[in-house]
Amino acid sequence: MASIEKRVRGDGTVAYRVTWRDPTQPGRQSMTFDDRRQAEQTIKLLDGSGQPLTLAIEVANAIRQGGPTVEDAVREHIDLLNRVGEDPRSGYRYRARDHINPHLGALPVKALTWHQVTLWIRDLQTKGLSNKSIANIHGLLSAAMNTAVRLGYRTDNPCAAVRLPRTQRAGDDMVVLEPEDLDLILDNLLEHYRPFIITLVGTGLRFGEATALHVEDLSLDAHPPTIRINKAWKQDGNRQPFIGAPKSARSRRTISLSPDLAEML
Repeated sequence: MASIEKRVRGDGTVAYRVTWRDPTQPGRQSMTFDDRRQAEQTIKLLDGSGQPLTLAIEVANAIRQGGPTVEDAVREHIDLLNRVGEDPRSGYRYRARDHINPHLGALPVKALTWHQVTLWIRDLQTKGLSNKSIANIHGLLSAAMNTAVRLGYRTDNPCAAVRLPRTQRAGDDMVVLEPEDLDLILDNLLEHYRPFIITLVGTGLRFGEATALHVEDLSLDAHPPTIRINKAWKQDGNRQPFIGAPKSARSRRTISLSPDLAEML
């Protein structure tokens, strides 16, 4: 863990000395800042990524440049999104809080480098995140850096050429239920839930879409019979559930039902 120590110089000015232990170097390392916030930013980065001395010096020099931080830029990017609901917006905020800010958040946005982003991706891998989760988190940071370029905070996107872990591995192919698999599930369900499960299998509805259906969404006497999907369960900024618009415009759809499924419903 890095620590900070306040010191008063002989001329009366105040300095803030950051010390930490680099596992690759003997003894403790240190650097001094005139500004306490810069010292605190350095501590966050050292604790978040365990950077060795050479990278710590690079980080310190970047922090001394000042300007909005990566955390500021990501927050501003999320606030500027105008085509997403509160549910995905909250998800982006949690993703930034848990996986971006502890590692890169204190760094001035104009000082973020390809090298630092690459090391951050590697650190996410060592924490056991799935390749798809890493790709989603990187996508948020990359989109925020594109916004930072548009806002004039920097001239390029340091995430652009970063190589990500492969998102598909051996054995990751889609697994589809066979009829005997479905029969086994249905045999072990309470009778009350059988129509619901059969409807999920017969339509491909998401759980949040199926549980938001109203009676008027079904046209069972039509030819062919149909279900209209125009709403789904969501979460607001406080992670409380509510019924709102589907995940995307393409999610609004009308699904034809087989005669057997329509008869069951």
